[in-house]
Amino acid sequence: MAWNRSRGVGPCVRALKGEAAEAIADGRLTVLDALKHTRKAVYFDGDLTGGLAPAGESSALIDEVLPVDTIVRRTIESFWREIDRLAALAAPRQPAVADR
Repeated sequence: MAWNRSRGVGPCVRALKGEAAEAIADGRLTVLDALKHTRKAVYFDGDLTGGLAPAGESSALIDEVLPVDTIVRRTIESFWREIDRLAALAAPRQPAVADR
């Protein structure tokens, strides 16, 4: 979720949907007040609902939620495809027929 000054709730914030984010969207809480509780709750206690958990611009790129094993498998497969592609670039080239 993101909010901006035109809605009167403070600076633009892209954050995970949660109690603090909903309170900001409803105008019951300011971003600055939400951030007072964020550091300890979110970063140290791991409670994503205990404060304003920033999501960042890359959160807009998420179009599906996958199991960890799928993500790891796809990452490893992609790694080996790239290794094969790079190895093919470094392979010695056969001289052209005209060069022989």
